[in-house]
Amino acid sequence: TITAIVVNRDDPDALAIVEQQVNRLERGYAQNLEEAAKAGELKPGVNPARIASSLTTSCYGVGLLSRLSGSSSRIGDAVALMLDLIDSIAVDG
Repeated sequence: TITAIVVNRDDPDALAIVEQQVNRLERGYAQNLEEAAKAGELKPGVNPARIASSLTTSCYGVGLLSRLSGSSSRIGDAVALMLDLIDSIAVDG
């Protein structure tokens, strides 16, 4: 997806396809988070859509960084923060 964005940055049709893929991932996260909230697995006040957006953005950022040499520590930090975010919204237990 990252390559598609870079290569086709001036092609609205190609970017629309990329946007559909991004939206699909975000919807998947949101649906799972909404189900977790309904099941009482998330802390009160958690906004599933906002968390889904953050996770999606982080995943695509990791994808971009994976193309750069020497970015493994940045990727590790980003993944650790995503996991920390997930842990912070989950009900303890």
